[in-house]
Amino acid sequence: MTRLGNGTVGLLYLALGLCQPALAWELMEERLFFNSYGTLGIATLDDSEVAITNNHEQSIDDNPSAGYDSRIGLQLEYRLANSWSLAWQGLGFKDGDNSYTLTTKWAYLSYDATPWLNLRLGRFITPFYMISEQRYVGYSQPWARPPLEVYGDENEFDTSEGLWASLVLPTTNINSTLEVFVSRLDQARSDFDVELSPIVGAVLSLSRHNVSLRLMAARLPIELESAELEGLETLLQQPNAEHDYDLDAMFRYYNVGLQYSDLNWLGMMEYVQNRADSHFYPEIEAFTVTAGRHVESVLLYVLYAKRAALNNDSESGLTGAANVAANGIIDRRKARDQSTLGVGVRWDVTPGVALKGQWDHVRVKPGDRGGFDRAPDGHVNVFTLSGDWAF
Repeated sequence: MTRLGNGTVGLLYLALGLCQPALAWELMEERLFFNSYGTLGIATLDDSEVAITNNHEQSIDDNPSAGYDSRIGLQLEYRLANSWSLAWQGLGFKDGDNSYTLTTKWAYLSYDATPWLNLRLGRFITPFYMISEQRYVGYSQPWARPPLEVYGDENEFDTSEGLWASLVLPTTNINSTLEVFVSRLDQARSDFDVELSPIVGAVLSLSRHNVSLRLMAARLPIELESAELEGLETLLQQPNAEHDYDLDAMFRYYNVGLQYSDLNWLGMMEYVQNRADSHFYPEIEAFTVTAGRHVESVLLYVLYAKRAALNNDSESGLTGAANVAANGIIDRRKARDQSTLGVGVRWDVTPGVALKGQWDHVRVKPGDRGGFDRAPDGHVNVFTLSGDWAF
């Protein structure tokens, strides 16, 4: 558990410990709330030469495995007073062959300043996507596997720490909310250190009847420290270089999400784009579209998703080893482009429990690797079965 997660739980125990035992138990019954969620997922693909891997040393290959998708989460909320509360959310997953990790995804102090203004201070999943707040709660999503072209692999860089303000706007006929967040991320790894600070972003959410629209924009200054990469930066940052290859750069993220949902139909669309002022980093655009039909407790759906790198201009100003290194970076990010066509089914067995199955047909260009660990020999089919719960 992270230091911030320990601190939040510690404050909760301190608040209870200052009370008499009987009173503390009464307060716990009235003010302490538990929620749990999880996914048991099994996945495989039909190509024995490639795999999809994540940062937790888990993979999807031609042998069915539950390590990549399975996880369990717990959320605790303690109401300090009418307007104040503490929240913590932890996520447990397999990390390695025989090890498991519990990480803190949410840990914050919440204050309802008014009926239309909420403030959060602490750690949260940075709200870059329409499903960010439920990113690890599979039960709240229609898919057995969210499209990786848009949402990427689950990783330890999706959280940040700072202030999040949510303001309900005084509009009529349309429900509208403006969220503003200012946060930072500082991670030290064995081979590099990364700092994103300050992350500044805003989210505008609009909804009317069965339709909701979400717009997001954010800026992320990045500072990356790595002895190996700094040597590469020195090699590339030459006066005759056609592009800039600075490790310290500015990212800009943009997101548009649209959803329609009623008792019969489901429609979802999300578009994301990131821009960077350094050619060292990839600029990406991706989108996904999902259409579904409810038949009583069953949802049948199809999806399409595509990802493409934008800054693919080759480097012609450098020569020798610098030219080879620069164009190698550009070629590797172009090789990650891919698209997916999928079909799936979701069965809500009972409130809080859903079973899902999904088939994804992943297409990459010949010689490219897309989201796999190496270039596949043709297209790849990914099969997923999962059970999701939330209580």
